[in-house]
Amino acid sequence: MTLYVFEREPLEASSPLWTHPRVTITPHVASFWVDSGIDQVADLCGQVARGEPLSNKIDLERGY
Repeated sequence: MTLYVFEREPLEASSPLWTHPRVTITPHVASFWVDSGIDQVADLCGQVARGEPLSNKIDLERGY
């Protein structure tokens, strides 16, 4: 099962869903379309190639 939205966001770190063997959790990005995803990956690859810091990094303190 893949889950991408929860009643409370971000999902609490203590939730058993994080470690459930039959659950995959993905970011809740309702307006995210395939084309924009491809563009984002291409931009990130360019940043890596140019030695730039990556945009869209995960904020571990916020949990997403």
